[in-house]
Amino acid sequence: MGNGSWRMSTEYLQGLHRCRREARETLLHLRYAKDSGNLTDEVHRELEAKGEDALQQLGAVIGSIERKIQERGRAKPGSAMVKEEEGDYHTPHSP
Repeated sequence: MGNGSWRMSTEYLQGLHRCRREARETLLHLRYAKDSGNLTDEVHRELEAKGEDALQQLGAVIGSIERKIQERGRAKPGSAMVKEEEGDYHTPHSP
């Protein structure tokens, strides 16, 4: 591949990390909707389970791509692997 192949891979990976952050934020909004009475517990549980499943799958894709970038040498020379900033997306559970 050409000299720009690392850019395509790392930019794609950055996009996946952004998607994961957005998914976590969406789960937080679902919690707020439940806590404010705008979403039933049953619907919240169903959506949260699907969201957590999607996050696990996305994490697996991210891990796979990170390994392939390292194995195939597509990381930008001298750079560390793309990492997502940590964020607090959890809210205390309601009693």
